[in-house]
Amino acid sequence: AYQMSRDKDLEKPVRALIQYTVKAQHEVGGWGYSAATPGDLTISAWQVMSIKSAYSAGIRVPSDVMRRFDRFMDTQQSGGGAYY
Repeated sequence: AYQMSRDKDLEKPVRALIQYTVKAQHEVGGWGYSAATPGDLTISAWQVMSIKSAYSAGIRVPSDVMRRFDRFMDTQQSGGGAYY
């Protein structure tokens, strides 16, 4: 909603959400059912969507978040990356 509307009332909550999302990322790079637990593909995909939306709205996201997510995706692939 913030990305599309730029409603200033939403900016602070979105920033807080992104801070939590960054802290909740597991060290391997995904997001699980609880903060800092090993990742699940579905949950991780939704977290990436929220990060992408925040980034598109001009909210700074640490660059290592996506690098860790890329590493997580590498652990989930099979068939040389053809399947997840």
